[in-house]
Amino acid sequence: MDTEKMFLTDDGFNLVCEELAEEDLKTARHFIEITRHMQEIHQLFLIFKKDIDDLQSEYVLKNNGNVFREQNPANSGADYISVNSHIINIISAGRTLIESMECYIKNNSDIGDAKQKYLDYYHNTYDSSFAYRLLIRLRDYSQHGHLPVSSTGNNYYFDLIQISNKPHYNHNKTFETQMKSIIDEILEKYHNTPTISLTETLAEYVVKLLAIYKMFWYQTENELTEACAKFQTVVSGYPDNIIKGQEGLNGLFIYDVVDGNAHVVDPNDKPDEMVTRFKSEAEDNFEEYAEAYKGVLGANLYIKLTDGQIDVEPGLEFAEKAIECSETS
Repeated sequence: MDTEKMFLTDDGFNLVCEELAEEDLKTARHFIEITRHMQEIHQLFLIFKKDIDDLQSEYVLKNNGNVFREQNPANSGADYISVNSHIINIISAGRTLIESMECYIKNNSDIGDAKQKYLDYYHNTYDSSFAYRLLIRLRDYSQHGHLPVSSTGNNYYFDLIQISNKPHYNHNKTFETQMKSIIDEILEKYHNTPTISLTETLAEYVVKLLAIYKMFWYQTENELTEACAKFQTVVSGYPDNIIKGQEGLNGLFIYDVVDGNAHVVDPNDKPDEMVTRFKSEAEDNFEEYAEAYKGVLGANLYIKLTDGQIDVEPGLEFAEKAIECSETS
């Protein structure tokens, strides 16, 4: 849905309106811009969700990384390309969504303390989740022409050595150091190949991104409500700017005229109710995927070797701690 529309005033229209005072015009433009941006962020979320649904409708992903198409192992060359295509779409849509939310937060001077709360939450999520950092970084990696997912038969995984050593691509230095540290630890302590399961990594990434998305609506809801109230005050101060007697335009509010073009908006839209709906939807999706994440990890045991001591943590406890770190308030 479009937040605003523009009409030519020199094409048979006889629109009478009063020019808005500078501060009132600023209020109107701010309201329209944040409403537009919020709608766009929600649309980007729907694209991200559709990409996840597309993967799940074509494949069944087991927690050990085994992938099936219906009842058959997904071990063909076509499956390898299709799985990579789905993952590239998901991480690209996720990164675009994150960047759009960050743009909103950083460029909205009226959001107040909510800006720092959101940014602190995002940075904590990024720092605490290797899975999230990996897939965020693999978006750039894939855009440089590299396939992010490796496979052996129908087992799909992220090969950290291959990703780290890929020629003609320079990783973010901090992330590269972290990845090499993990590779060394796996090789030296566990004497195993440094790969991580596609399914577990993707499940954690999705939960973390949906938690950030939910936090966005928590931190922006009040500012949008205030912007709506201020805009309605502006509308009530310019009754002649509400179009009457023009088919298809009746009820629209003219807030600016530039070079003969009337910029109008529907003052009866209720974006505050829209944001409440988006927030509820974000909460529901986070809860759904948090439960799925616990299901993926629930049957696992996580072994950690520290100074010769072996610690074993049940997968469900591991997942619950990760989810608890993602809770918003």
